[in-house]
Amino acid sequence: MGIVVKGVKAKNLEEAIERSEIVESFFFDQKTRSFIFGQKDKVQQRPASISFNKKFKGIRYLLRYPLTGGQADSLVLFLNDAKGGDYNLISFKTVNKLKFFNGNVGNQLSWNCVSLVWAAYKTVVNIDLDANGGYFLFPNDVLCSVVFDPPGRRVNF
Repeated sequence: MGIVVKGVKAKNLEEAIERSEIVESFFFDQKTRSFIFGQKDKVQQRPASISFNKKFKGIRYLLRYPLTGGQADSLVLFLNDAKGGDYNLISFKTVNKLKFFNGNVGNQLSWNCVSLVWAAYKTVVNIDLDANGGYFLFPNDVLCSVVFDPPGRRVNF
């Protein structure tokens, strides 16, 4: 799970994926097909095609939320601050994560793919993407969020 920070206009989703960049938190690198052990520098900006290429066809989702230009800019700022952060498989919702955006914590926090996305939207747009409102976050919590229920906001491809 990642957030597009450099999008492009394209003829189709496959072309867009090939030319876009995302910020994501990962511990399994799809590019090298290996686990990355150690906690440091797991939040990176990378080509979207590394983690969302054609081999994942049918299990990929494009989740869209209508952001204003200012919100999109703030989301990118939040994610830029997160780059270089640590990875934690069991990362959960916490108020302390939201201090991150204000520069109070720096990139000393640990994230997993879903907690990074959740915190970015909670901080910038004040939307809780957690479908079940639990303490822990899982990818399905965001995927099933009612925020993406309107037509065109959740696209499986």
